[in-house]
Amino acid sequence: MRWIVKLMAPMLAVALLGSPFTARGQGVGSTSNTVDPPPAIADKLSGVVIVHRRGERAFCSGTVLAGRLLVTARHCVQAIGADAPYPVEEIRVGFGSSTTDPDILWRDVSRIIVLSDAPFESVEDLQGQDVALIELPGDTNSAQFGVPQQVSKPEPGEVLTLIGFGEDRYGLVGTRHIVDVTVAGQTSDGFTYTGGGCLGDSGGPLLRPDGALVGIVSLGTTALCAPNYERIGQSLVPFIDAIVHTMLNPSSPE
Repeated sequence: MRWIVKLMAPMLAVALLGSPFTARGQGVGSTSNTVDPPPAIADKLSGVVIVHRRGERAFCSGTVLAGRLLVTARHCVQAIGADAPYPVEEIRVGFGSSTTDPDILWRDVSRIIVLSDAPFESVEDLQGQDVALIELPGDTNSAQFGVPQQVSKPEPGEVLTLIGFGEDRYGLVGTRHIVDVTVAGQTSDGFTYTGGGCLGDSGGPLLRPDGALVGIVSLGTTALCAPNYERIGQSLVPFIDAIVHTMLNPSSPE
């Protein structure tokens, strides 16, 4: 499936008009309807957060794993060609249902950990390596999805739930949405899916109906966000040991 990546671009959301968080996207959002999440997922929505680089109009989604640790896509916290992630002072995490919510809680970041030492010189380099952890200074009161388990790779035809703050079917960005996506195929280091996911959903969770976290949103294209085009889901299974190690070795006392 390497050919897919040559069409891909990081799924960042760019606010084109108005303030950084009150915007329409490019009108190419997912045309899938927002759905009600399965019961096992419904009480975890607050664990899907906004990852924002200060001073930028782009943002991503993130998934709270446990305590003070969340996972997001590597391209959300590291620039192409850079040998390290952005400084922690440049990244903040938002807790709330919409970027326009006046009560949204913004949290500073204490550490950013890229879980792969593979080079990041082009978008192609991200396939199977699009994972990063963000550590907060203290625990969050949000829901938590837990440490990823050794789950089986999703099978073609399997339906997953995607949650993120990306562009929706109306071309709006920045409001948490929930869509069903269908696994299209498997790759050596992840899977592809159709049915949803667009600008700003990167780093959001891809979940089975029982709430099992099977991956995060990774790559897609701004031009091909219609439901019938394939996107790439990033598996977390290869990084479980690194995630556990990070949880057990926080950067500073809470």
